[in-house]
Amino acid sequence: MNFMRKERKMLFVMFAVLCVLALSLGMALVCAPARALAAEGDVIEVQFNGETTAYTTVKDALAYIEEQETSEENRALIKLLDNYTLGANGDNSRFEIDIPTFAALDLNGYILRGSGSASVIGIYGDMILEDSQSESTAEEHQHDYYVDESGLWVVDDESVEWQKAYDAAENKGTITGGVITGGNSENYGGGIYLNLYGASGGGILTMNGGTIAGNQAVWGAGGVFVNRNTGFEMNGGIIAGNITPGSPTFGYGYGGGIMINDPLIKYCVINGGVIKENVANIGGGIVSSYEGVLIKITGGEIVNNYAPQAGGLYLSGSLELSGGEIYGNEAEIYGGMFVNDTLNMSGGKIYGNKAETEAGIYAATVNMSGGEVYDNEAESDDNAISAILVTVSGGKISGDISFIEHEANNVSITSGYFAEGVEYGVEDGNTVSGFSVAEGYAVVLLDENSGDENYSAEFPYAVYRIGSGGDVEFVVNGASAIFDGGQITAGGDFVLTATSGGTPIAVDEIAYSYSTDGTSFTEGLPSDAGTYTVKASVSGIIDAQNKVYYEGAEYTFAYEITPVQLTVAGVTVSVDGNDTVSVDSFSVVGIKEGTDVSVIVKSCTLLDDGRVHIVYDLSGSDAANYIVPADTYTTVQQSGLEEVNAAIASLNAAIEALKSSVASSDAALQSSISSLRSRLDQAVSQLEKSIADGDKANADALLAAKDELQKAFEAADAVLEGKIGELGEADKTLQAAIDAIDAAYKAADEALAGAIEELRAENAAQNDTIARQEEQLNSLSVVLWVTLAVAVVAFGVGAAGLVFGLKAKKKD
Repeated sequence: MNFMRKERKMLFVMFAVLCVLALSLGMALVCAPARALAAEGDVIEVQFNGETTAYTTVKDALAYIEEQETSEENRALIKLLDNYTLGANGDNSRFEIDIPTFAALDLNGYILRGSGSASVIGIYGDMILEDSQSESTAEEHQHDYYVDESGLWVVDDESVEWQKAYDAAENKGTITGGVITGGNSENYGGGIYLNLYGASGGGILTMNGGTIAGNQAVWGAGGVFVNRNTGFEMNGGIIAGNITPGSPTFGYGYGGGIMINDPLIKYCVINGGVIKENVANIGGGIVSSYEGVLIKITGGEIVNNYAPQAGGLYLSGSLELSGGEIYGNEAEIYGGMFVNDTLNMSGGKIYGNKAETEAGIYAATVNMSGGEVYDNEAESDDNAISAILVTVSGGKISGDISFIEHEANNVSITSGYFAEGVEYGVEDGNTVSGFSVAEGYAVVLLDENSGDENYSAEFPYAVYRIGSGGDVEFVVNGASAIFDGGQITAGGDFVLTATSGGTPIAVDEIAYSYSTDGTSFTEGLPSDAGTYTVKASVSGIIDAQNKVYYEGAEYTFAYEITPVQLTVAGVTVSVDGNDTVSVDSFSVVGIKEGTDVSVIVKSCTLLDDGRVHIVYDLSGSDAANYIVPADTYTTVQQSGLEEVNAAIASLNAAIEALKSSVASSDAALQSSISSLRSRLDQAVSQLEKSIADGDKANADALLAAKDELQKAFEAADAVLEGKIGELGEADKTLQAAIDAIDAAYKAADEALAGAIEELRAENAAQNDTIARQEEQLNSLSVVLWVTLAVAVVAFGVGAAGLVFGLKAKKKD
């Protein structure tokens, strides 16, 4: 009986738990957007106005979209849910976006495959192509392919035949993310056809992602066909491995990747993405077949495409190139591009393209203000740019520039950076020697010290405007030197710099000469001491900051080489008995070894104080390069013992005479003191006698003087006592002030001590409160954990009891 009660309680608990779960699920479904859950067999879904509906065929999905009022701000999102082949099971053979439909197609990492002889997608509405799984590592989003002998990428269709061909292929790879493939048009647009219905239609495609690969069209655009009234913008994604083979009936195939086939298109802009490994007869990457069409490229890559004519681009109109890279494309002629009208290049790179002739750029008119053209390889010399009219005002170029033989031939190169050996000439073989530029400009050779921020070792030559020599101001730092026996050097003894508009500029290729009379100059720089006029004939002055080149200028300045200051050392002399002085040794320190300099002693004189005065000079062809003192003084060095003893005896005699003189002076001093003392004693006795004799007048005078003196002493003493009293009072006042300050300090100190004690008491109280709160929290935590543990144990026991009860009931 007790067991049944427990069983009922446990059943009640489980029922409550199930109710909570059901309520949570219901709330989740209410909060989620309305959606028909995808069932097995659904291959595509449409999201619009917050609703998501899944379909088993593209036909039904597109029919639903056509019924909706879409707009540019409110597009229908179409998303693949699996790999899908069009035309199967009675479905549409082509994916069509109708007018005025606004849609976005998310390949979602899967394959959208065409079948039959049609484009995979036809657009005459407005569609955005994207792929939300472009970086997925999931196996279902990895699609293998091999490259057949025509250059077509053949993407895995899970057939036995494909697997055999894949295993045997030498060139193969893997595509990550969604793919549009299998298109096989008998005319244009194997992958995507913009404006399917010609003049009456339209179409906009914005490609942000996804891969268009393995499609083919006979006439043009294996990948994307851009027709009248349409616009194409590529911001990302890949267009690769598409082919346009042409046919014996219709002739050449144009544009393996993209073809623009009408002058009335709205726009064609490449901002990003990759166009690679496409193949055609003409224009492996991109073709525009009408004059007046302008294509803009701001980014992305056009790489490794092939066509016999124009491996990268073949454009009947014009091209604005401000970014991106065009490289690795190959052709028999026009490896990088053919532009029938005008190429305006302000950025981007064109490099590594190959052809028998015109490997880089072939255009009627080239206006280059930026970007780089380099490392393009042609069997002929014209491997950089071939054109009728060329204007270069910036950018970097390696390889030759050739001019199509034409009456309008013109070149205007006013700026830019070039590799070594760049030449230009005419196609008929009349090559002009050297690299020539527009009048008023010059080619300069830069290095890392030139100060040009655009310098690189790959493009060391620059084109600068030629400036006037009068615009240059020269400055000499260090217009003098000290003679050191060698030639002065520029950059060592002095530095010649130049400024243009106050900006320092580099000075190269200086030819120096010097003169002593200011008229006739000798090549090189002076080496001897003296004052000279130095002339610097300057060519190749580079103002890298302002991109100006000064062809030549001449500057003269005064330059002085000062003689070196020498010092005298090691001078010794001797004197014989007749006071004749001779120099025993004499040297001058600092004369450079190998120079023609000698010392001449002009005179030696013995002075009364025993020193010797020597006057000397320098001689020799190099003497003018040195400065020495005019004379010197030294002590005598006599020879022989007798002379030494005589000098000592003379000195002793002088000492004895000095002692005698001192003794005589002392006796005279003692006599004077005794005489003075005697006279003083006589004066005192006389004074005492006059007092004793009663000389009253003299005594009264003496007493009066004594009294006056006594009074003066008393008055002075009174004044002194008064001052002492005043000082005593001042001392008392000062002591009182000191006592008051001391009392104030003591009171402040006591107040501060009291405040500190109060703060300590408050902190102690706060610490006690925090400790009590921590204890309460710890206690509560323990209670919660115990409660949770009890609940878990109770749940486990109840579950076990329920199982046991059910088993028992089953047995009954």
